Amino acid sequence: MADVQRGKQLYERDCVLCHGADGRGGGLADALGGVPDLTAEQSGSVNDVTEIILNGQGRMQGWAGMLNKDEAFDIASYLNRAITAGY
Repeated sequence: MADVQRGKQLYERDCVLCHGADGRGGGLADALGGVPDLTAEQSGSVNDVTEIILNGQGRMQGWAGMLNKDEAFDIASYLNRAITAGY
């Protein structure tokens, strides 16, 4: 079962630099050419997003060496809940 609160904490620690506090990018992401808007409706499931977090996609590095699968699942679950709630 996902720990959404831990997902939020991990997102704030590991993801906010590129994806921004609100998931819309900014900061380093702008310097790198932007990142996808995480608040837009996602086509992937929580499991799909977990795999993207672990393995990377596009310019995003994979985090498998820094996060375990449960942590990545918690971040993906947090994003799913945050997007559904409209941040």
